Amino acid sequence: MLITSLLFMHLTYSINIKDIYHTNIDNYYIHENQLSTILAIPNARKISITQLQEQSICNAKQRTLGFHTKLYQQFEEIEYLVALVQLTPSSYLLYSSNNTLIFKDSNTTQHHQFQMDINEQISMIKLDSDVLLVSNNEAFLFELESLASGSAIYREVKDWQKRVYRRLTKLIKIVDKQFLLSAIGKDGLELYSVEGRNIIFIKQIQAYKDIVDFAEVNNNVFILDSEQGLILCNVEPTNLTTQIMKIDNMQGGIAVDSYNGINVFVAYKWVRYAVVEYVINQTSKLWYKHNMIYTKKIYDVDALADFAIIQGQYHHIVLFNYHLSDEITYFKHYHLSDFQVFYHQDSVYFSGITSKSYVFSELYVLPAQITCFSNQTKSRFYYTLSYIQQTTKSKYERHYQQISVNVVETYFYQDSLFIIIIGSSLIMILFILLLVILIKRNKSMQITFLELENTISTKLKQDILKKEEDPPQIIQSNLMSVRECKDIEHLNIQQ
Repeated sequence: MLITSLLFMHLTYSINIKDIYHTNIDNYYIHENQLSTILAIPNARKISITQLQEQSICNAKQRTLGFHTKLYQQFEEIEYLVALVQLTPSSYLLYSSNNTLIFKDSNTTQHHQFQMDINEQISMIKLDSDVLLVSNNEAFLFELESLASGSAIYREVKDWQKRVYRRLTKLIKIVDKQFLLSAIGKDGLELYSVEGRNIIFIKQIQAYKDIVDFAEVNNNVFILDSEQGLILCNVEPTNLTTQIMKIDNMQGGIAVDSYNGINVFVAYKWVRYAVVEYVINQTSKLWYKHNMIYTKKIYDVDALADFAIIQGQYHHIVLFNYHLSDEITYFKHYHLSDFQVFYHQDSVYFSGITSKSYVFSELYVLPAQITCFSNQTKSRFYYTLSYIQQTTKSKYERHYQQISVNVVETYFYQDSLFIIIIGSSLIMILFILLLVILIKRNKSMQITFLELENTISTKLKQDILKKEEDPPQIIQSNLMSVRECKDIEHLNIQQ
């Protein structure tokens, strides 16, 4: 017991969590009867809040995994799908129970089918420019370019060893060279070298009793033996028997995977199914069980940079890993019989198959949040917020922050208030534009009026000057003409 405690203290210390206390108080405001997210911290783990009074209106939500389905396709013409390999974000290969190889590209709408003659369980592995199709006794290399063009150029791997039982085959990299490891049950492991399209058998390793799975990380392999437990070995091109450490002797292993070589996830079957997260220090050769979760039937484990996905029969478990596992997240996804994780640029995708369909989804992490709700007006609540953030690969910070949540009374809920603010802003903008237009038009009218007034004034001045210049005889003549006209009119009247 003392040794276990010392080991745990040593590993905990190696995690190096530094406590940081913030002295200021952050204030947040919410509206009555309105559920509000007051805070979201993308990189926070183990977030929690502690109320400083009896009543609480806020809750902490750990980060969770979400997915957005980009493609879903049905294949009713086949019996059922048995294997999948994702080639690009838009193209993939499927293999069906009636020995049909299906190539599909959703971007180019290409859809090609090729009939095979393999009456055994198969698996598919993507290489650099080929796809390797593997069964117990045979292996074939399919050229990707030929599949996309509608033909199927393939060649048989002559060096492939015939086995009664072959559980899985994986591509691994050792010092920039590619190799294939194949678990063959009680016969141990097979090691093949991969150079271009040449796959050459190197050796068979029989140091283990019944290998069910393995995971390669940084030139090391975590071997899961159903009888001997979990073993860490060093990988060399010609030697795989260099055992670094025996991690656990638990029997009934199903699957193992690791992303960083520190957190190793193992699925077991005892009386019940369980998944165990081990934290391993390869330098000191120390380890401990960080997490153990009992669940329903487990098929496989996939460890990623931020989380691990435990594949189940009807649902999958998402574990946020690396020393600081958050609460368990369950998600259902089309009752997938098989799936794989696909990285492309900065995105993580999730592709899988059911018996009759294919699905392709993008995975994303929903950050940790603090949500609050209250029907009490003009109230204030105080909390202590704590969360952990990772600063480097092995260093973490635990933050402590005082916050206050104020419930304010308003005639509108937050959403309605937002709409009103937007509407008022638009009306104000329109009013300002109208005012600017009127001001410009008024200035234009003033200028026009001034120009007209100047024109009239100039015209009057010209007329006055003209009248002053007329000679007197012309005026007198004009007067005489007027008198003569009047006399003529008078004469006509008398007659």
